[in-house]
Amino acid sequence: MKNEMVTKILQALYVFIFIFAIGIITATHTIPQPALAVFRMPTYLRGVGPSLGLSWPLSLHIYHVFLLLFFTVMLLNGIGLRRLNSPKWCSICRVSSFLGLFLMWSVFLFFMLPLILNNNFDPINLRTSFIYSLLAFAVFIVNLLTFVAVQKEGKEASRP
Repeated sequence: MKNEMVTKILQALYVFIFIFAIGIITATHTIPQPALAVFRMPTYLRGVGPSLGLSWPLSLHIYHVFLLLFFTVMLLNGIGLRRLNSPKWCSICRVSSFLGLFLMWSVFLFFMLPLILNNNFDPINLRTSFIYSLLAFAVFIVNLLTFVAVQKEGKEASRP
């Protein structure tokens, strides 16, 4: 019963994260600049890309790959949590949440390293980095909880 409640909470968190991410992306593409400057990823990437040795187009492509992986992990985890009674989906959820741990840790480092390495403390970049680092860390924790919940569910399912 307790694991079912954790699973329901995690499912709700994944729906919230998904809707929040879509909302931020939509808002930054529909509301003209300079509004929402701290949420605008291209502005941040232009400012910190060179400090990571990345050109502007390459840093934008890396961002798009991370974004695609982020949504893939979110969808797989959300569906997997919903279908934990299926061994196939339990396994998919376990793998995707485990990969999500590395993905979110990489994203966290991506936002923190330019500030740490080059002392790039431009106010907008600093706020953007802080906001997205905090979000990446929160999603890291959600992925960790998902991995633990799926592991427990797999152990409980295998007991006679």
